[in-house]
Amino acid sequence: MPADLQKTLGVSEYCWLAKAAYGLPSAPRGWYKHVVKFLTDSCGMRLLKQDEAILILRRGKSYVRICMYVLDDFAVFSNDRILYEEVRDKYFAQFEGEAGPLDYMLGVNFDINFAEQSIRLYATSSINKILERFGKPQRPSKVPMVEQDADLQYVDLPEIGSAEHHALRDRAARYQSLVPSMLYVATTSRPDVCFAVGILCRCLANPSARHLEAADTLLSYLMDSKDLGVKYSHNSSKAGLSVIYSSLKEGLYAMSDSDWSSGKSISGYVLLLAGGPVVWGSKKQPVTALSSTEAEYYSASACGVETLATRHVVNEDLDTTIQATPVYIDNSACVSLAKDFNSCKRAKHINRRVNFLNDYVDQKEMEILSISTHDNTADIFTKPLGKIKFLKHRLSLMV
Repeated sequence: MPADLQKTLGVSEYCWLAKAAYGLPSAPRGWYKHVVKFLTDSCGMRLLKQDEAILILRRGKSYVRICMYVLDDFAVFSNDRILYEEVRDKYFAQFEGEAGPLDYMLGVNFDINFAEQSIRLYATSSINKILERFGKPQRPSKVPMVEQDADLQYVDLPEIGSAEHHALRDRAARYQSLVPSMLYVATTSRPDVCFAVGILCRCLANPSARHLEAADTLLSYLMDSKDLGVKYSHNSSKAGLSVIYSSLKEGLYAMSDSDWSSGKSISGYVLLLAGGPVVWGSKKQPVTALSSTEAEYYSASACGVETLATRHVVNEDLDTTIQATPVYIDNSACVSLAKDFNSCKRAKHINRRVNFLNDYVDQKEMEILSISTHDNTADIFTKPLGKIKFLKHRLSLMV
């Protein structure tokens, strides 16, 4: 303790440190407010109400968008170099830093093709780091999870303190580091492994031998497909979707599916825009569905929530109103239920909080449409698929 503070604080030369004076939780928030205030006041940018990590500046048809990540990492997009340089010079006149081409950021590789007007996101660098840390698997795998592991979520886990639990401790320690590493890859640019990672994340404390083998299978799949990624392009089409579209087909669209099982089902959904997935998810439902229709309805509701949130961001960002978003479901009873909740008397027990689909269908925010199971790409988020079916759906999501 500094001598001049000993008397003031009434302490001796040595004292216990209760909390460091740096790294406080309020520090990032304070920096965020300072940067946003400068960008809005000095650069004329506007903070989106729907997403406070995005700022935008428009002058006629020219724009600059800034996406903030972890406060000190910015991704800047613009269609006007002069306007971009104006914002860049003002920012760096106030804050220290450097700007470069967007080719790698926070574990994600970017491949921008100006001639093709496309951008591709992939995680080759992150996967290579995982392989360097955990080693390369010996056996190859063409799918992230084999069909035999369809019941993996119901496998009994070793009892804490049991002989099996102690026998697996060394491998489990590796598992507890490996699976979260793959989770980040699945979140950023690899929707094809979303279901497998979700299953493996449910038993980080005490995985079984089958879970450990499944983790190695997933790592092997990532090693063999590390250059895959999602791609967005202005002239893209809905690849692999052979259904009769409505007149509202342009722009954002979504697919929803569920795996109705004896226990709690898995909800899977994906939202696609500009030919690539922008939001995807695979999540265990909070209730036990009594029918496939109910399971599909819960999944469609989860998809509807993400659809509305994405619509709000796109509408505010583009300063326009996009057409009603088609949501494709491969269950005709669920489609009827989403359009008119009173169409099925046996659905009255379904929680009313998920019954918002009818309201937004009436408001022309969404349009619920039927799709065949064979064409529903969201199936990849609900269960392990065979190689042929998995590769077919993966083609609709990734390149």
